[in-house]
Amino acid sequence: SPAHDLSKYLAVNGVGTFAGQTGWAVNVSREPEAPDTAITLYDTGGPGPIDDDQDFFTSTIQVRVRGLDYAAAYAKHEEIRTWLVVPTTFNGETTRFCGVSMVSDILSLGRDDNDRHLLTANYQVLRQAL
Repeated sequence: SPAHDLSKYLAVNGVGTFAGQTGWAVNVSREPEAPDTAITLYDTGGPGPIDDDQDFFTSTIQVRVRGLDYAAAYAKHEEIRTWLVVPTTFNGETTRFCGVSMVSDILSLGRDDNDRHLLTANYQVLRQAL
């Protein structure tokens, strides 16, 4: 899935540790209870194939960041944006990512039941089947 491939991409580039138990944990589809600092990517659909051969797809993802410190969580979101919105292609496990664009700015969702800040942003992804 795009969220899975992009979460691995973020982890490989030092944004966090994939499924980590400490520090910035990068997750897919499920936000863990711990650690307090978590990055979770969700597949949110999108219009699907954009050519008759179904080689190119437009998908959307949501990135959610959780942290005790608002400024640190916001800065982590800005770092994620820097890694995702780059003018380059890179390969995931099953697709080549041809472009990622931010479709909503960073939005605060308030705090969770443990008083941790929740921030989210949405991205559109252009990818090609390998």
